[in-house]
Amino acid sequence: MSIQQTNMIKAALVAASLSLTAGIASAATVTFESLGIAELNALTPVSNPSPSATSPVFFDNVTGDQFDSDVRVARSVWKDTEHEDTGVYSSVQANASATFTFAGEQDRLELIWGSPDDYNDLIITLSGGGGDVVINGADVQGPIGELASFVTITDVLFTSVTFEATENAFEFANLSATPVPLPAGALLIGTALAGFGFMRRRRKA
Repeated sequence: MSIQQTNMIKAALVAASLSLTAGIASAATVTFESLGIAELNALTPVSNPSPSATSPVFFDNVTGDQFDSDVRVARSVWKDTEHEDTGVYSSVQANASATFTFAGEQDRLELIWGSPDDYNDLIITLSGGGGDVVINGADVQGPIGELASFVTITDVLFTSVTFEATENAFEFANLSATPVPLPAGALLIGTALAGFGFMRRRRKA
């Protein structure tokens, strides 16, 4: 292998490393849109993924309000909407949690956060031992009378998220995460290696 080829591989490896560490170092960006009945009606309910770990009590993809005897313990995210009888949601009860661990790194999280409250915490575990980002329900509360918030978290690399409630409940729906696309540096490495293979085949010919 020539010196020029060696330098190209080194440059590609450095580029890949920088593209990964830059993402971990960046701060999470949290945006939200308040949702009333009209906005919730316009959405399509989608089942949440199953959590990898829970502590009591957790309702997984249930429909309608949930009760303990005659006491309501979970309020549907879709209550009073056209999806009330069909729309699924999940609920973490007081002093409980649910953790969702993903197969690989993710860089975007979306969910419908039902009636955000200051006793709801969404904990995002960063990749590479970068610690946690905690988003409190008070951070995504809309005007009084709005039923929920559509929350989007970007500009952060994470491997798992945890929902915690210290009182009442934390209801959410349409939870989804987006895997990190292949870094540009990795594409560069692949292109470089493919080029070297082509050059070797030409020499043998």
